[in-house]
Amino acid sequence: MPDFARPVRWWLVPLVAGPLTVVGVQLLERVQAAAVPALAGGIEEICGAPDCGLGIGVMLPVAGAASVLVALVLAVVLGRAREKGGRSLHLGLALRDIAAVTGCALLGYVIVSFVLWWMIS
Repeated sequence: MPDFARPVRWWLVPLVAGPLTVVGVQLLERVQAAAVPALAGGIEEICGAPDCGLGIGVMLPVAGAASVLVALVLAVVLGRAREKGGRSLHLGLALRDIAAVTGCALLGYVIVSFVLWWMIS
């Protein structure tokens, strides 16, 4: 069992939150690419023009990249703020920060994805 009271460095938060966000965005993007057209009866049912399908195919990766960048910035700011605040960053707090940053970035990606799919339909 890990010692959650063990002190860790601030850079652990962005070091773990960044790759976790990348994996989460990739999973969500693949699920959407398979599920949304299947649920709607094909991409032609969502939007008829090929430009529309190409638009969502470009916008989802752009939103994913933006989510990862936001997660990295949030993780760095949060980690540095905890260190500068005089509080020692322990493993339990770092894991909570990692989960919060990754969860917020992925939630933002899901919301943007819903908006994008809604806009093209």
